[in-house]
Amino acid sequence: MAPHAFFVQFASAPTSEGGSLQQIQAERNQFLADAEQAGVDVEVRAEFDSLWNGISVNAMEDKLTELASSQVVEAIFPIAVMDAPEEPEATTIDPEMFTALSMTGADVAQSELGYTGKGIKVGVIDTGIDIDHPDLGGNGEPGSTPFPSARVTHGYDFVGDAYNADPSSDAYSPQPIPDENPDDCQGHGTHVAGIVGADGTVDGVAPDVTFGAYRVFGCEGSTDAT
Repeated sequence: MAPHAFFVQFASAPTSEGGSLQQIQAERNQFLADAEQAGVDVEVRAEFDSLWNGISVNAMEDKLTELASSQVVEAIFPIAVMDAPEEPEATTIDPEMFTALSMTGADVAQSELGYTGKGIKVGVIDTGIDIDHPDLGGNGEPGSTPFPSARVTHGYDFVGDAYNADPSSDAYSPQPIPDENPDDCQGHGTHVAGIVGADGTVDGVAPDVTFGAYRVFGCEGSTDAT
């Protein structure tokens, strides 16, 4: 678990389920007022209202649990640390992709039905996407393709290269340093994007989609990005 990091879920529904943004904000304000009154030091990491109503916070667990009885609090959850997926072996991608297309029927959808993903946007929340990869619309040379590109049209790097949320790691570096370019330096997000929409040496399931790359891992290690 991430040290002293928690999700606090509030009582009312998120906006996607008909909740009122005004009510959601009132619950946040009430929670923070309750924390101040109880003398609990709470640092808000992020706020959520669309798909889920709550906040992520840094706080001492024994103090935060004092606020569980607040009338606006539905639940409190510890934030987990997620290990970065292992980078796939490049030599196994092509045969696996060729087999996967036929086994899933994606080749029929492409060649006979004409479904290629054109006009569809796909968000990849992972290690980023290699903007320069030629099968994903890049120029093939590291650092040569500007972001946004023709295929990776949206995205953001929430953490930076050095980010590692695992406190047991020698490379522990929990302070995010975000930037505008979600370029991949680990590989897994690029592999996922290739399965979805590669268009080149390998064909993905939907080779005409465009991507949003949202990077929540550094070049190695774990994340608790919230």
